[in-house]
Formats: sequence, structure tokens, C-alpha cells
Amino acid sequence: MAELAFRLCYEEEGQGLIEYALILILISLLAVISMKNLASAAGKIYAGTAEKITGAYAPVQTNGDHVYGSGQGGTSESGGSSSSSLQNNLANSLTRSGAR
Repeated sequence: MAELAFRLCYEEEGQGLIEYALILILISLLAVISMKNLASAAGKIYAGTAEKITGAYAPVQTNGDHVYGSGQGGTSESGGSSSSSLQNNLANSLTRSGAR
């Protein structure tokens, strides 16, 4: 038993392998943490872009004219979808321009 304790304390044969394993574990943990942060940041960027794209095509009626790019988000005041009002506004715009 004393010989085993002596060998564990003073032998250095497996030391390099253990050091490389510890370095690999550290690098792996840092990679996982940075990927989580990167994924969160990328998700926020995509969400912001989606909101801007949705808001860019939401028509708003001002004094009888349709203004695009108002940033209204494409929903009605009641909170529901305004796809039918979007279609009506588009149809009115096409009728006024004579494209129908």
C-alpha cells in the first residue's frame, strides 16, 4: 500500500495526458458557453429583422393616401391579424392606379 502511494505521488508517466485532457475540457466548456451566447444574440438579431420586415409592409391610411413603411407591424388595433384590411387597402390602391 505504501508503494502505491509512493508511485502515485512521484511518477510522472501519465501527467502529459491528463494535462491535455484538462485543456480539452476547458476549451470545450468555453465553446459551449460562447455558442449559447452567440445563439441568443443571433436570435435577437433575427427577431428584430423580422419585426422590421413585417412593419415595412403594413399600410397605414392617412388622408386617403396609403403610406408604406410605417412600422405598424401588420396587426389591427384589436390584436388580430389584419390580412383582410391589407388586401382591401391593396385592392383600393390598385383601383386608384388603374392597374385592375
